[in-house]
Amino acid sequence: MEKKMPRRFAVRILAVASLLVPAAIGATALAVDNAAAVTREELTAALNSKDIDGILMVTNAIKRMRHKDSILPVVQAVWRQDRRALPDVDWETASFPAVRVEMANILLQADRNGLLDADVAGIATYLRGRMADTSGHTLGQVILTLGLLDTAEDVPAIYAVAEQQDSPTFGAAVIALSRMCDPAADAALDALEGTVGDQGEVYFLGGVTPLGYIRDVRASFTNTRKYCSD
Repeated sequence: MEKKMPRRFAVRILAVASLLVPAAIGATALAVDNAAAVTREELTAALNSKDIDGILMVTNAIKRMRHKDSILPVVQAVWRQDRRALPDVDWETASFPAVRVEMANILLQADRNGLLDADVAGIATYLRGRMADTSGHTLGQVILTLGLLDTAEDVPAIYAVAEQQDSPTFGAAVIALSRMCDPAADAALDALEGTVGDQGEVYFLGGVTPLGYIRDVRASFTNTRKYCSD
């Protein structure tokens, strides 16, 4: 029987991770057709290339795939660090936080969409541990992925990053909080608007103020958040 998605999670998952990937991605040993399904061989080749930008291209392509049944077991094996299942993978690269967080992101989205039962507790523990020892794009992706858990427990840590107003982590924190259903996330965004409200001349993130960015992102999630339960 098909797994039913709880109503509070019946929110279309947006491919916001691409907002944090540099526009000019470096050369990689693997070119991925955005319209095609990513195969085990392609994901393995990306991991073995040791090119993080190339790996991000592949994982973002997986997120865009309509039918993920064939690739999810491979993603699951990378997340679990299952060397027996994938003996041909470069496990040094596959163990990098940036890679494991990408795998966790794909699995949480799949779990929310009823495609599999992810190790949500294990993923949550891993992500919370990475909040303190990652930075830059990787921290941004940790925050975006942590937001998929949609729990009040994670709001203070996400808010603390947003308060620092460092791009791109500020952007990731605002997106994560804006798409969460938990009321604590709305309260955090209200508080954040007050914190940055007197800094209207600080421009970043594409030429908007921090306050303007918060309001734009919150507005962009208005329709999808209608599906949050009361």
